[in-house]
Amino acid sequence: FQGFPDPRGVIRTDLLAAPSLSDLCSTEAGAARFADSVEALCNAHTPEVMGKMVGWAAATFYAPLFQQRHRKFPLMHVYGPSGNGKTDTVRGLLRMFFHREAVAETTPNSSVFALQILAAGSASVPVLLDEYKPSVMKDKIEQYRAVLRDMYNAKTVQRGGGNRSNSTNFNALSTIKLQAPLVFLAEAPETETALVERSVMVS
Repeated sequence: FQGFPDPRGVIRTDLLAAPSLSDLCSTEAGAARFADSVEALCNAHTPEVMGKMVGWAAATFYAPLFQQRHRKFPLMHVYGPSGNGKTDTVRGLLRMFFHREAVAETTPNSSVFALQILAAGSASVPVLLDEYKPSVMKDKIEQYRAVLRDMYNAKTVQRGGGNRSNSTNFNALSTIKLQAPLVFLAEAPETETALVERSVMVS
């Protein structure tokens, strides 16, 4: 794995700093708290919803192996009415990748390049794209859809650097690999067939 712009990646998991499961469950109160947390997660929504979400999140630990062998790993598309707890549920689920660090997330209010940097910043830790609203994204939507399709295949893309006023890196070419697993949240389901077929759809 070689991240961009830092070879170590911009998304760093701090799981090794977390207490071990045996330490957490060494007391009766700690074991009960752990069991209650797992039960609360599993019961956050219906079994059909949580089964897809927990299954996808667990599989992302092996995403580099899927990409190496099959050249693809599905996105996860969570959609539903505002106020149904999509963002909170996904943030809670993605805590399995972090101890104290925050979940890596962005929205279409940021640039497409910001999403690409996050996508190149990890090989297996998921990235969260919130507030995905094709109906209001207008000129941005096709750019975002292109990045999402590339993330499914962990494609390598090239970007030019600088501008005419900065001659030192005007002709520089940066190569980045969009390989982080992605979960994107929306109020309505995606309508582009190519993305639907590349996603685990969670309603």
